[in-house]
This record gives sequence, C-alpha cells and structure tokens, in this order.
Amino acid sequence: DTLSVERGYSRRTSDDVYYVSAPDDLDGVVDRVERFLTEHEGKRRVSVDSLTEMAYYADDDAVYEAAADILALLDEHDAVGIFHLSEEVHEVATLDRFRELFEGVIELDGDGNVTVEVK
Repeated sequence: DTLSVERGYSRRTSDDVYYVSAPDDLDGVVDRVERFLTEHEGKRRVSVDSLTEMAYYADDDAVYEAAADILALLDEHDAVGIFHLSEEVHEVATLDRFRELFEGVIELDGDGNVTVEVK
C-alpha cells in the first residue's frame, strides 16, 4: 500500500499491511512479497490488486517484469497468487502478453459470467 496517504486515509500499523515508498516502487513490492514468503510458514497466498493500478504509476514493461518476479517467488515458495488486470484499460496486445505469464486466467464479464482458461 502506498496510496492510502494520497487518498486521505491514515497509515494504520498492522501485521498484514505493508508499505512501499511510492506507487511506482515495484522493486519494493517484489521485496515485500519475498519477505512475506520467506518469513511465513505454511500455505501462502498473495493477491495483487492490481497490476492495472501499478501500471498507472509505473509502466506496462516494468509491471510485467515485477509480475514475472513475483511469480518466480511464488513458485520457489510453493505459494499461489491471484493477480488482477483490467480489460477495460489495456490494449489487447498488453493483455495477451500478461496472460502468457499465468497458468490460468479467470475472466468475469459485466453480466457476471465467468470463464476459465487453464494452460
């Protein structure tokens, strides 16, 4: 979380919320994920909400690399991840590029229909 202060929320101290220095500090995000995976035992799940928001502050290429780094960490630590990417914002080529990173893609449409693609 880096946007709380920018959006008028206070930074609440919590064991479950971590802060990075700026919205485009993708190295900081990857580092926090690595620290979480290293410091916690058992089944772990990481949710990235959202790659689209990260790309708003950084750029698509940097976010792609950060997502790939996080996926490598998840694999290394036998953890799972859920990543959000908004179809409305990105070009089709960008969406396709990101889809290639993931083992599965869940799509939700405006009518509430769900499709699942597993590699």
